[in-house]
Amino acid sequence: MPSAPAPVVETPTIVVVPFETLSDSQEYGYLARGIAADLATDLSRLTQLAVVVAAGAPPAAGVGATSPAAASDSEQLRYVVSGTLQRDGQRLRVNVRLADAVSRRHLWSDRYEAAADDLLAVQKGIVSRLLDVLPLKVGDAARESVARRYTRNPAAYDYFLRGQGVVAARGRHENEQARAMYRKALDLDPTFARAYAMLAVTYALDHRYRWPSDVERPIDRAAELAKTACSMNSDTPEAWWALGFVQAQRRLHDEALGHFRQAVALNPTYAEAWAYMGAIHVFSGEADKALPVLRAALRMHAEGRAYFYELLARAHLFLGDHELALINLREAIARNPTVPEARIFLAATLAARGEIDLARWEGEEIRTLFPGFDARTWLDTFPMTDPGYRRQLAGLLAKAGL
Repeated sequence: MPSAPAPVVETPTIVVVPFETLSDSQEYGYLARGIAADLATDLSRLTQLAVVVAAGAPPAAGVGATSPAAASDSEQLRYVVSGTLQRDGQRLRVNVRLADAVSRRHLWSDRYEAAADDLLAVQKGIVSRLLDVLPLKVGDAARESVARRYTRNPAAYDYFLRGQGVVAARGRHENEQARAMYRKALDLDPTFARAYAMLAVTYALDHRYRWPSDVERPIDRAAELAKTACSMNSDTPEAWWALGFVQAQRRLHDEALGHFRQAVALNPTYAEAWAYMGAIHVFSGEADKALPVLRAALRMHAEGRAYFYELLARAHLFLGDHELALINLREAIARNPTVPEARIFLAATLAARGEIDLARWEGEEIRTLFPGFDARTWLDTFPMTDPGYRRQLAGLLAKAGL
């Protein structure tokens, strides 16, 4: 399998800090996260500048994002975008700030107020004004291309963001919640490509974890929906990512890799697509090729998805670096303790280190957290195709009593 070249992320130019939620209720955290994520994607596609999503305070911590200095870490940044979001009854208020990351000089700020069900207008307004303020020239055609990622229906966009807020938990209940949100979005806008793409992902997860589904063959349904998303709007990176994700679950890794490459061609700093290219290399027995790609994904998304760390840990395990595998697995579990793979690979890594008692204890934890877990059944749908890696993993899990 040809290697996916690691992206050249020299010195990121723009960092987007997750927006701060000022409302007493944390119910609207999905709005703040959605604004920051989509803003980063739009800026990346339109400006040809590297864009990084910075680390922010975890949702449970309440309000407050990390400072731009902390968010940028050691990277040499040029601009920092941050903001606050507040919902007051039926009104939504968003304050946005642009600062020079070197001089810390305030460059621009603006306030947007709209009906609470019209976040879409706020999102488009922020992107448009930032493009006017930044020293860049972006044509109308390019702006319209990015606008097509969205939907013309504000309520559909809100339902989509609600789905995005829960699908990453990788739990059966959350997956069903997300599916319901994406379906509501599509009821309002049947041409919303991103909603088709993420609806496909929910069915792929049904297949992966053998969850009860509302269709007989969820992986086939996932493929149909992902292909629909690509045909609806071939300029949408998430559509190609979703199709790649689905094909990876079907173990069609060369095809999946091609779809992920299409996604990063549309958005060069699409961290999720780079991360899954790394995953494909591990599935295919090329863990050494995965490391630079996965590390680049983490640089692009400084907040770091839990599964980014878990994918990095897999590569380290198969390369024999058990210490780094443990470090990354513990970080993945701290960020999302409910995903089976992180704990499964933790048990395998402990077994590889010869810490059999700890490995067996972790095996018991897995059975407690995921009743009915069976390693052989889990391996049946795990997308790894390399025979040597599969034998190694099965042997380690057996040592852990799984």
